Amino acid sequence: MISEQNRQIASVITHTSNYYDNEHLYVHSTSNYQGPSIVSLNKRKHEDIWGGELGDQICLEADSALTSTASSTAGRRTKKQRLEEVKTEGFQLIQSAFGGMIKNYYKKNLTLLPHYQLFLDEAKPEIIKLLTELISKDSIKFNLKLEGAYKIPHTSVIENRSFKTAARTLCMADNDLHAILEEEFNKLMHEEEVYTSKGSGFSIDSVNGLLLSVYRYKPIGGSSYIKLPDSIEAHKAIINVKNNDEMCFKYSIMAKYVDAPNPSRISHYLNAPENYDFSELNYPVEVKDVKKFEKRNPGVSVNVYGLKMCEPTCNVDKIHNRKNNKEYIVVPYKICDQELNDHFDLLLFNDESTNGDKYHYAYIKNFSRLVRSQIINHRATMAICKRCFKGYIDEPNKPDKAVRLAEHKRQCVLNKPVAPIMPTVGSSLRFQNWGNTHKHDVVIYADFEAMLVKNTDDLAATSSEKKLLLHITMNLCHLFTR
Repeated sequence: MISEQNRQIASVITHTSNYYDNEHLYVHSTSNYQGPSIVSLNKRKHEDIWGGELGDQICLEADSALTSTASSTAGRRTKKQRLEEVKTEGFQLIQSAFGGMIKNYYKKNLTLLPHYQLFLDEAKPEIIKLLTELISKDSIKFNLKLEGAYKIPHTSVIENRSFKTAARTLCMADNDLHAILEEEFNKLMHEEEVYTSKGSGFSIDSVNGLLLSVYRYKPIGGSSYIKLPDSIEAHKAIINVKNNDEMCFKYSIMAKYVDAPNPSRISHYLNAPENYDFSELNYPVEVKDVKKFEKRNPGVSVNVYGLKMCEPTCNVDKIHNRKNNKEYIVVPYKICDQELNDHFDLLLFNDESTNGDKYHYAYIKNFSRLVRSQIINHRATMAICKRCFKGYIDEPNKPDKAVRLAEHKRQCVLNKPVAPIMPTVGSSLRFQNWGNTHKHDVVIYADFEAMLVKNTDDLAATSSEKKLLLHITMNLCHLFTR
């Protein structure tokens, strides 16, 4: 049976429709571990999602499923299984998920060290050795979960507690693992200190172990030249620089000011003056790092868009004279709240021949021309909102399209960026719940009023969850309407 935590992951991933298709993804456990077993999810090239904020979110959701909260019944059972499974020194691989994208290692406190700091000091060299081996193969994200048991003195009340760190990125360039781990250990100890300072009456009874969760990390960033899909290139709205290095983001910014017969040639950019500060960027540039460029260059704003394969969003036969099959549409990745004087629109797309591992930036020189065909089926000049793709054309007896767009933007900026995808041609929507449209004969409204009274029950003092106040009903009112 699929646990509720695993269903939450399925919900998170299903809603990121830009990244999934109808293939399947499986979670499996190694050795004889009896934790969560199999999750079947809809996905699209799960290697693509691990860069940026979406990867962080899924890492945390997946870790929640694989390592249930220690204080819950399921968490206690999972923790007990971990402790019974691991019987040797060092970190042992206890779980692997998403085809090896996520791995859990566990170190049990077999030496019975009484304090967290002593246990962490013992584990530190082993973590460094393991992480060094892992980052030699791929960039990763990792987090730590420190587990222990707490007891109220002179009682039999015992509570399982765990302290976690957030996922942190590591790559081959991170060579000071000692300092990185020291920061993570300090976070764990600070969290433990906050817990003990709340005056719960619990004190440390035993240190159980340390869970190391590792997530393979493939950031979405620019790379060398990739050919645009034919349907997108046909719009002649993009400058796609033919670079051989990973600096396509830089060239895409510079392309705005290249005035040459063939602006896609890399020779126009090699000796061109740099009018912007690229100093804080690491190449290939990830989408989440575009904000660093904006911060270093006041007055500059950047939007980043991507491509998605789906059914045509309008009747495109008259435009492209082709069959009504699937096509690429433009979707928003990163949209600024306000376009500044020096604004850039970039397209980030991948190379399907490399299983989506390679991405490339290109400069969008004419946004309206690029997205117009996915909004309307004629060639009218449009003023288009870059957040929701709402389009305006000049119409009789109406304000100018630019005026109407400006009015629309004042409301649209309050919402998240979206790309409208219309229903498949020939599909229909049918309403069936006619019973919900019938008016009820009677409607009843009820309202209670209560007062808070201090709980003086002596039995509550021995309970693990004290009821400090009780709600005592004072008044009750019913209203019947026809």
